[in-house]
Amino acid sequence: MQLIILYPTLSFEPFGLVPVEAQASGVPALFYNAGGLPETLINNVTGFVVEAGDYRALGMKIYELVQNPANHGQIARQARSSVLSEILTRSELTLFEEITVDAILKNREIRNPRCSHCRPQCRIN
Repeated sequence: MQLIILYPTLSFEPFGLVPVEAQASGVPALFYNAGGLPETLINNVTGFVVEAGDYRALGMKIYELVQNPANHGQIARQARSSVLSEILTRSELTLFEEITVDAILKNREIRNPRCSHCRPQCRIN
């Protein structure tokens, strides 16, 4: 299955965590040239940036990735490699993952203490 993250926001965003997370997972990102988003990828290497509001260009890039699985795979691998080496180090990624999982498990415990899936002994992954 080929995954693509579309993040066509027209608002100013200083740093897009969603595209970075997608790339770290090996998913090519496509978004508009708005705010700090273009700083999170290498255009045409780890994903694609198109001019804000250019739906036609966005559609063309989606089509390009869907029609060329080899290119999709290459971009996916380069995206993951780039994020892990340039944006996050392995220790930072592991720490971020641990903090996120801990917060989710604590939130489950607080939200529904009677649910068997929300207790500390729960082993749902």
